[in-house]
Amino acid sequence: TPSLTLRLRMTTMAGAQDITLIKKLFTRLTKNWGPSVAVYAATLTVVGIYITDWKVVATKIPFYGK
Repeated sequence: TPSLTLRLRMTTMAGAQDITLIKKLFTRLTKNWGPSVAVYAATLTVVGIYITDWKVVATKIPFYGK
């Protein structure tokens, strides 16, 4: 039977491999979906500002709302 140290090392290595796989997955998802998410977020921001009262928003912008 493997010693406790060897079992802990094997468990740690498996955890590190899982984290590496998760990082690769999120990197791939970010590369694929990132531009679309950015466009949707920008569009929703512009639509939200358009729907709300622009004067209220403009007063919060430095040097513009004076």
